[in-house]
Amino acid sequence: MKATLRGSATRPRDLLREVERRAVAIRKLLNTLGQGQGREMRGVVDDAVKLAESIEHIAHWGQSCPAADVVEVEFRVEVLISLLEVEVDHIFAS
Repeated sequence: MKATLRGSATRPRDLLREVERRAVAIRKLLNTLGQGQGREMRGVVDDAVKLAESIEHIAHWGQSCPAADVVEVEFRVEVLISLLEVEVDHIFAS
């Protein structure tokens, strides 16, 4: 599940909007998957859900933050989404 964040987004704020939507979708999917998981796997899913929620909040804030901060927020969100992809890949591989 490799993210192509720069696909249709041309401006940082558009990218952050797209990332926020993606994080919401992943969080909802993880919540659905986590309901049927065992105890130890549920912890991994919970961590991924918390990471997705953090990405949502940061991306949402980045859409209205000062222009000087947008590029830095974009960079950090891209790093976090990469970490989330690793977590999701681990969950689906289990």
